[in-house]
Amino acid sequence: MKQTGQNILQRGVFLALFYATLAGIAILSLVVENHHPHSWLEAHLPFFWSFFAFFAAIIIICLSKWLAKAGLEAKPGCYDLPLGPAEEKKP
Repeated sequence: MKQTGQNILQRGVFLALFYATLAGIAILSLVVENHHPHSWLEAHLPFFWSFFAFFAAIIIICLSKWLAKAGLEAKPGCYDLPLGPAEEKKP
């Protein structure tokens, strides 16, 4: 697949805006005052909520994948099997 200069430029602009947004969120999280922190970590760890959200997202993704593999996904070919005697093919 050949990328044109325009696509590369658009991707570069998108990545620059993405990283600028992340940097802005990080800087704003340092400015927000914690008058009543919920825990010691929130009071003393910069970017606590950013780390918390990142690791929570990773846990949710891994749990979802595990649940899908554990039985939520249909087995290959399960829709090809007859449901009962009424659906069996007659010769």
